[in-house]
Amino acid sequence: MLHRITAMLIVGFWLAMTALLVIRELYPNATDLNAIPVGHVGRLLFQHEQASGLEIYDQDTNVGFFRMEPTWTKDRRFRLLKMHGNVTLKLPGLAQRISWIGSIQFDAAFAVKRLDMNLSTGDPAQQLDIVFDSATNLAKYTLRSGGTEYLKNEFTLDQKGISELLGQIGFGPEFLAQFHSKQARTPPPDFTAMQSSVDLNGENISTFLISMKVGGQTLWEAHVSQLGQLMKARAPIFGYKLVPSGVKP
Repeated sequence: MLHRITAMLIVGFWLAMTALLVIRELYPNATDLNAIPVGHVGRLLFQHEQASGLEIYDQDTNVGFFRMEPTWTKDRRFRLLKMHGNVTLKLPGLAQRISWIGSIQFDAAFAVKRLDMNLSTGDPAQQLDIVFDSATNLAKYTLRSGGTEYLKNEFTLDQKGISELLGQIGFGPEFLAQFHSKQARTPPPDFTAMQSSVDLNGENISTFLISMKVGGQTLWEAHVSQLGQLMKARAPIFGYKLVPSGVKP
């Protein structure tokens, strides 16, 4: 069971860090939101507050779904990007259906204030709760297995904190050295946005196409409508395609 717990921690934090990285590019500056296309597309989400829902396919097999809802806190002080869904992940030593529910909170200048994420699996039942709090520069996580709290800790949101986290979940000094060396060699992600269109069951819809590439390889891309809805997406690194319900992948 320990390898499943470790894998769940890795997947959970990878998802959380990727979400924060994407948000940083969509809303690139907390005090000076420039007019680059990527930032413009990001602002559309909260301008129209349209919910999005896509089914996840691995080739022709439906393996999950993704839902996203841009909204506000009850006091209208903060924007909230709510997300939930599930997917069957096939990784070395792990074939597991993972469900998630979470939210990202923004202030008036679109600076990320907080990220909350809950990941869960069944058979065995496990839950991972993650919180990133920019006000304290801390991340916290709690892992439960079969209803029993298994791990609980916090770490700082910097290289030292990440290293401590990896050490806590069983990765030794050699892995940490390789991890930092790979970080130094990995080129920064490249985000682009361009005018595009997508065909959905014979209807051509004008969209913005947002892409994320690292070293020239596309990690994911998504078509976003003029109203800020996700219309279609794909993640080539996993072989996943995301389409609306009733649309062929």
